[in-house]
Amino acid sequence: METLRTSGLERSRATRQVLGTAAFSSLLGLSLAGCGHPAEKAVKRYLNQKDCKDRAQFILEPERHRDALTTYYRDRNGCVEKHGKIEAASCTSVGVGDYCSVAVQDVATYCVKRTADKEYLIDWPCSVGWNATSMRVFKADRPALENARLMRVTAQLSDDLPSDVDREHHFSVRLSDGDDNAAFYVPKSRPLHGSKGSLELADGAELRKLLGDGQWHRVTVEVGYFRDQGKEVAHPWISWFVQDGWRSIPESDLAARRAEHSKAVDKWLNPGVEDEKKLKPCCDAMFKRGETEKDRPSVSKLSAGTRSFMWTSRSLECKKDAIRVRQGDKSLKEAADELKNQFSGKNTDVFEDPPKECTEL
Repeated sequence: METLRTSGLERSRATRQVLGTAAFSSLLGLSLAGCGHPAEKAVKRYLNQKDCKDRAQFILEPERHRDALTTYYRDRNGCVEKHGKIEAASCTSVGVGDYCSVAVQDVATYCVKRTADKEYLIDWPCSVGWNATSMRVFKADRPALENARLMRVTAQLSDDLPSDVDREHHFSVRLSDGDDNAAFYVPKSRPLHGSKGSLELADGAELRKLLGDGQWHRVTVEVGYFRDQGKEVAHPWISWFVQDGWRSIPESDLAARRAEHSKAVDKWLNPGVEDEKKLKPCCDAMFKRGETEKDRPSVSKLSAGTRSFMWTSRSLECKKDAIRVRQGDKSLKEAADELKNQFSGKNTDVFEDPPKECTEL
């Protein structure tokens, strides 16, 4: 792959090795001379290749996209495309490593990356909107969120939400891959119990803001089917708004960003996880107290069995509170105050000498 970053001739050799291409002699006769921006020339050469395999030398990372290229061009007899004017107005001021767009009249708009001083390569998946899974196949396979599919699609806000999806905390987006489309659902916030309102998911907020103009936008998303516990029907969900646009993302960067997103979602679902860790030792201490109460001397008139039962029951309530604290439905202070009330007044006979793990919260 290092070869692809040097001269055009070396890229041609690398392409021949990777894809088994032929008829390179005509390519060597192409000259950089003449008017036009280098990005325009790169796209023009790409469009003028008779053999589809020969297009590989003009794209980014052909080895990475080998299987996709083979699938995409499998049934095509030739790749020369008639086209009108080619314009790269957005490429005049981009630096090395940056992207720009090249518009081709009567064909398409191509995503192009400047890789060297006068060298531009086409981001092929971005330019053609490549998806390993089509929308029709996605709808037929119905993959669970655990096996979410990465897709380049166009998106527009929709009002298509089924009756069993909470409209207050979700919104709908219609996604299309050009051949088929479907309404997908996005969590925008998570309800909190009582009067605490809701906790907004930044991921959903960013997508809603982008689509707020009501227009269609190119986006990259991960999608899958989600089924609420106890419900029979599974709905298509956008589990991750990856980015605005269709640019390729290096595998290592994609993995790192996916891990970062998972942490953000987990924090959204469990905002009080650190406070839960502070409460759990108290819950565990009360449970242990329930197991050992019968062996403890007591001034209470209650039997050892009753005291043991009361401590065990309270520890289970404490564990339920810990879950509420983790999910943001109850603060650690609220849980601690309730415990202190349990250990005071007329309850001292039942919960005498409470564990320090609880009193020091």
